Amino acid sequence: MITKLFKSAFFKPTAILMAFAVLSMSFTYPASADGTPVVVKSGTVINLELVQTVDGSTVSIGDRVNFRVTNDIKVDGKVVIKAGTIARGQVSNLKTRTLMGIPGKVSVSPISVPAVDGTDIYFSQASIMRQGDSRLVGAIILTYCCIFGFLIKGKDGEIASGTTIQVAVANDVEVNI
Repeated sequence: MITKLFKSAFFKPTAILMAFAVLSMSFTYPASADGTPVVVKSGTVINLELVQTVDGSTVSIGDRVNFRVTNDIKVDGKVVIKAGTIARGQVSNLKTRTLMGIPGKVSVSPISVPAVDGTDIYFSQASIMRQGDSRLVGAIILTYCCIFGFLIKGKDGEIASGTTIQVAVANDVEVNI
């Protein structure tokens, strides 16, 4: 069967075309327009805005949250991150509300944003934390009046959409424009 395939009239032209296709493929990354990549320096400040409300009663640690870049980030006059680009973040800390009016807390941390060429740019550690309202005083007063006052819970932490945060780039990153 194999000898029949090798003796086929189509085998040699097909093999030659396949070899030519493999040899002519390019395995290099495209360079920027002027031939040099732009370097986004460590410590570059990026302003982000939270896209959705994060409610401590409905999220878990590790859940993904989205941020939006509020303005273009330029290096040497070239845009490396466009305004409106979605940055990735996650719920980094969560404490649920408890009895006796103790409030809950929720924290979110931005992680990274893609540059115009798709390269991920990571942020140094930053987070937004919000605590819910305490109802401790009311719970104590009701406990003295009525034994069931200790059952009052505090409010969950909530971070409203549109909340802004400034983050810094963690390390130097080359971006091809």
